[in-house]
Amino acid sequence: YYSQGRYEAAEPLYQQAIDIAKVALSPNHPHFATYLNNLANLYYSQGRYAAAEPLYQQVIAIDKTALPENHQSLATHLHSLAALYYSQGKYAAAEPLYKQTIDIDKTALPGNHPSLATHLHSLALLYCSQGKYETAEPLYQQAIAIDKAALPENHPSLATHLNSLAELHRSQGRYEAAEPLYQEAIEIDKIVLPENHPYLATHLNSLAGLYRSQGKYAAAEPLYKQAIEIVKEALPPNHPYLATLLNNQALLYCSQGRYKAAEPLYQQALDIFEEKLGEEHPHTIKVRKNLERCRQQ
Repeated sequence: YYSQGRYEAAEPLYQQAIDIAKVALSPNHPHFATYLNNLANLYYSQGRYAAAEPLYQQVIAIDKTALPENHQSLATHLHSLAALYYSQGKYAAAEPLYKQTIDIDKTALPGNHPSLATHLHSLALLYCSQGKYETAEPLYQQAIAIDKAALPENHPSLATHLNSLAELHRSQGRYEAAEPLYQEAIEIDKIVLPENHPYLATHLNSLAGLYRSQGKYAAAEPLYKQAIEIVKEALPPNHPYLATLLNNQALLYCSQGRYKAAEPLYQQALDIFEEKLGEEHPHTIKVRKNLERCRQQ
């Protein structure tokens, strides 16, 4: 249910698992930490950050009590808490957790382990969000190098990391450097993933965003439409990611002054976010503001 975005169906099952674990397991049992982490991830996905944070903290406390020092589960859970802080813009709280995660990887894992690439990528995203592009770029490059050394050719993680490096170049206005990376990510998706996989939609959306930034609206529009069609086919109805893509297509239309075309897309995106994530989720608030601006034109 969680992977389908059916959060209301998933939550009572996670709660039931925790209730059973409280009776059957010791308070600091690693399996209990896993169940708490699952519920925290659900709350995180819903934007219920205040509910997720103490669960993540409890999980980390259990790890430190029950597991050997520098255990990989601790790294995973520190990374989850860091991601929570990152999503809230609490960069100063997230950074040391990401760094601690990377230190554990370097101590506990073989060199060039894919988990290290994942965690380097997360720290690079943090730096990009702060505009620290020169600090982020070598981390992306290191993650990509690990992918190429440790993973099978054309692995989806490589596509994700190439896409992120392209986003960095785009943020710097280095559009010529970004475009081939976006295109490489899309080609990997088409080779290794099932047809109409959501990752392909994500990377088509990114390339469309590049073209929108360049004013190449005619090139961007069919990519947004293709991404939306993939998500409608591949994910459950009214999945939150569909709302993200509808919002982006509406932004494109607004850039062209096509406000009447944009308004119903914003409205549809807002309806989905309100239903799936709630009225106070950051995504919901952002789309509501976009719709209000559109109506004022």
